[in-house]
Amino acid sequence: MSIFIAFMRVSFVLFVAMLACRVSGATEDTVTVTDLAAKPQRSFTYSEREADKILKAMEGLAWDGTTGARCHIPQYRVQARSQAQVILDASVCFTCHNVRFSAPKEKGLKGFFPDDASAKLLNTILTKISDSK
Repeated sequence: MSIFIAFMRVSFVLFVAMLACRVSGATEDTVTVTDLAAKPQRSFTYSEREADKILKAMEGLAWDGTTGARCHIPQYRVQARSQAQVILDASVCFTCHNVRFSAPKEKGLKGFFPDDASAKLLNTILTKISDSK
């Protein structure tokens, strides 16, 4: 039962952080996606509609209660800022099916269901971002 509560806390903190980013509506709210697999690595910063799509997909990930595979060689880093403060910093690995959070307060490796609609949407969005620029 305590593992379930811990995962629910992480999900809630992530939800509140992403919601705060969207609700503030300030023009300073951004999401930066870094393509970690690209050589050299490339970063793209988005605001408003594009940032909202990325945050909604991250917010909707269905956590599986594990850490996923332990290799964690992430393809992408997603960093959300609100009022110049980092409110979300996460690396996403679609091979291992996990996300490593560096911010918000709850840190660590969390596994997600790869066949979930939000995981597929996030993979599609991030792949399009890295392919389009």
